[in-house]
Amino acid sequence: NKLIFNGRIALQPGKNSLLIEGVDRNNKVCRQTLTITKKAKMGNIYAVVVGVSDFSNADYNLKYAASDAEKFYHFLETDAGGGLGNDRISLLTDHVATRAKIIKDLSQFLGKSSREDTVEIYLATHGVTGPEGMLYYMCYDTDTDNLQGTGFSDNDLTEIIRKNIHAGK
Repeated sequence: NKLIFNGRIALQPGKNSLLIEGVDRNNKVCRQTLTITKKAKMGNIYAVVVGVSDFSNADYNLKYAASDAEKFYHFLETDAGGGLGNDRISLLTDHVATRAKIIKDLSQFLGKSSREDTVEIYLATHGVTGPEGMLYYMCYDTDTDNLQGTGFSDNDLTEIIRKNIHAGK
């Protein structure tokens, strides 16, 4: 007699061992191990790279944040950095790196990622602790007297990652 298994077995990436066991009518057990190697699906890499050296309030200007972000952006374009094209990297520097644009790119641009994908978030800017103890990343248009209204908080980033970004890594 022949028994045909018709079902699905979820395999993990890498080597998977399946133990097949059969018992005949005389209770004789026959076992065989089958090894199946599942290749991991390689997803895409998406990145949002932010660097703010010149702020709307010049008192906060930095020397190297924007140029560091540009260097990282160009690294991501190389083979060693993943060979990413413009369709998978967003670069926001200086006056372009407003709170609204950063939130939009993190939510929508990285939001097109899937479970197999990897996202990279690079932030080169000031970090400021608000009166309630919350960490804020300063955007081009951040007003330190109104951090809750104009800053980009660590909670904002966490919520965007949790709700909008579907990448597994």
